Amino acid sequence: MSIALGALLGASGLYFLCRKGEDPQADVALGALLPSLFWTAQGASFAFPGAEGFEAEFPEKVPRVKGVWINERFVSILMLVLIAAGYAAERRRGT
Repeated sequence: MSIALGALLGASGLYFLCRKGEDPQADVALGALLPSLFWTAQGASFAFPGAEGFEAEFPEKVPRVKGVWINERFVSILMLVLIAAGYAAERRRGT
């Protein structure tokens, strides 16, 4: 279910980024907002007690760096930073 939701939000974001609508600033905002909802929810899920990442089910597939699991939490942070940077760059460009 999570993969389908991520794909739907990502595709919706791409749609708004690529379309030539009447209000390009609103399209850019929606193009950044929709995918960020998925990554925010995925990252925030670790705040709930007992929530574990992918490493709980498949520890052999999740890398460790100096004893720290590199799981969805880090990917979520990275993707949110990239979305914010792209949004800021596009706003500066003045679409």
